[in-house]
Amino acid sequence: MKNEILDTPFRDSFADYLIKGETIVWEGQPSSINNFGNDDEASDDYDNHRLFTMFIIGIGIFTYLTKIPWLVFILFLTLFFLTIIVPKWNRQNRRNFNYAITEKQILFQMKERWRRNYVVHSIPFSEIKEILIVMTFDVEKRKKEYENIYEDAPTIYNKEGIEKIGTIFIVPHQPELISFETSDLINHEKRHQPTLELLEEVTAVAEIIRKKIKNANTL
Repeated sequence: MKNEILDTPFRDSFADYLIKGETIVWEGQPSSINNFGNDDEASDDYDNHRLFTMFIIGIGIFTYLTKIPWLVFILFLTLFFLTIIVPKWNRQNRRNFNYAITEKQILFQMKERWRRNYVVHSIPFSEIKEILIVMTFDVEKRKKEYENIYEDAPTIYNKEGIEKIGTIFIVPHQPELISFETSDLINHEKRHQPTLELLEEVTAVAEIIRKKIKNANTL
């Protein structure tokens, strides 16, 4: 299976990996709308900064009452890491993944940890049995749950397009021939099969892939 293409510092875009006459019909990357990676929490920057401000105020009060500055310093660094560094790392991690669909294949561009350059992998449509879609947010269900407990739903559920975000799982004919791994970008775990993670308008992208699979199987 043609599932890996040699990486080189002189190749920076998907166009560098196409064969003659091949064109890209879709290109995208994971959505960054859910920065915390937890659909039970609001994830926009306003909530991040508000939470961080509350922590700082609490640290100030604790310092005044206990007079233990070294402990406060440790708490400050811990809270700074959790509220500022981790969300930014999650956003940056998602930018390390890019996807493209051509007439013949799906391309995965990934910047793996500790690597300087991107690596591009490929799965031809002729090698794909089917695909599955898993939606990221069940917006209506979650809003109804909050209505039942008389609480306002997190602001993330009011963001436009949130209900259309999902992940496409690729089911190959021969899974053992896939030589690369993708990651669950919310839970930070390895996937057991190739995925296109957290795509906006995931249903539309899936329809493109299904048509290409069908065309490949009729040749």
